[in-house]
Amino acid sequence: MDRKDDVQIGQREREITFLLWLMSCSGIGNMKANLCLSALGNAETVYHSSVEELSAIKYVTKRNAEEIMEQKPRITEARRTLDLCREKGVRILMPGDAEWPEMAFAEDHMPPMLFAAGKALPPDLKTNSRALIGSLDPTERQKECAVNLGMECAEKGRILIAGMDRGVSSYAQTICIKKGGSTIAVLPCGPDICYPAEHKSLYDAIRRNGTILSLWPPQVHPGRFRFRTRDELMQALATKTVWLGRPAAIRKNSSGTKEAAASG
Repeated sequence: MDRKDDVQIGQREREITFLLWLMSCSGIGNMKANLCLSALGNAETVYHSSVEELSAIKYVTKRNAEEIMEQKPRITEARRTLDLCREKGVRILMPGDAEWPEMAFAEDHMPPMLFAAGKALPPDLKTNSRALIGSLDPTERQKECAVNLGMECAEKGRILIAGMDRGVSSYAQTICIKKGGSTIAVLPCGPDICYPAEHKSLYDAIRRNGTILSLWPPQVHPGRFRFRTRDELMQALATKTVWLGRPAAIRKNSSGTKEAAASG
């Protein structure tokens, strides 16, 4: 590795550190973070901006700006998170990276970063995939449909995107892996955490043969609101979404995309 490579790695780690800091600030979701990044260029500039500069950005209130400034000490936590990612074998993905996936999000709502473990995300993810969202307590028919979907994805070379949850997701992902297919587990927690815990063998198999993907860094545990956000990411990543059952945890698909599990 030459000096130029050292400089490039240093610049990237600096960029990641400040972005981790920005995303850790309470009260700053994807939309406001993206607006700040668009207006000021990068997270380091946001860090060094004044309340006046930040509050001049559309939808960023003076109170938002003050809260961002009050949370500057969190930069130390951001550095620890970066170290933890290295320790846990977690890749941090940002827009512009070769591995950054195409996603059907409005620009302002695009996640500024993703966390991945296992194999690199397939380049044809958006054009050759199925997302599965469904019942945690499936009927026999739903189990059968989930297994059929997993087998179909493996046989046709499609990527199966699911949450590794109890129920239809685990049925589909288990058979997909067994048949040599490609699957991505999108978790409602950090990518280093196996959720649910009883699916450790499935988690390990997906991390070896597929990809673990998350919106959250290591050591972030599942939270109630994170399931819906996770489901929205799965839909944004996939070519089509398959719905099998509608338990309380399932929200209506805002895009209206539905198809039978056995459909092509």
